[in-house]
Amino acid sequence: EIDQDGAIGPRTAGNGGMLMTYDPGVSGFVVLDYRADLAQPSHDVWRFDPQSGSWTELAAMPMISFGYFPSGQEATFAASSGRSVFASFGVVAEYDSASNSWTSYVNGAVGDSTSMVGEPKRMGAHLVYDPINVRVLMYSGAKFDGTDWELVDEVWAYDAVTHQWSLVLAAT
Repeated sequence: EIDQDGAIGPRTAGNGGMLMTYDPGVSGFVVLDYRADLAQPSHDVWRFDPQSGSWTELAAMPMISFGYFPSGQEATFAASSGRSVFASFGVVAEYDSASNSWTSYVNGAVGDSTSMVGEPKRMGAHLVYDPINVRVLMYSGAKFDGTDWELVDEVWAYDAVTHQWSLVLAAT
């Protein structure tokens, strides 16, 4: 995107959010610029090279629904798969910088699903890569029980190779 000042890179204003990971495959940051504008929705993806200070547009993320605007803590780089992992509201999308391509998973199955299913269904959770146990950990967030939102404090693990979730620590 070229803004009014001629700068190239993700949009910083509008109806949406951004997710960012550091990806050694591109020697820089992978930034998902998520726009929920009904007239012009987008899932633009950019690489920021910290050495040159430049932006390069990458393959756009599939138009999957996160159920709301994702926030910055719902992304991490998984060294076990060599991919950036974005997870929100039961949908996981992984970016492979080697092939500049995306794959989305719902309950471990590949698909460009627009449904919000899977475990754990939550928004606003925090993701971090656990290199000791070779997995992505998800903590906190809020989940919808069908009528209301509930804050949770459980910990889940995502295996970026098998694309499956497992409960690590139940809610207290």
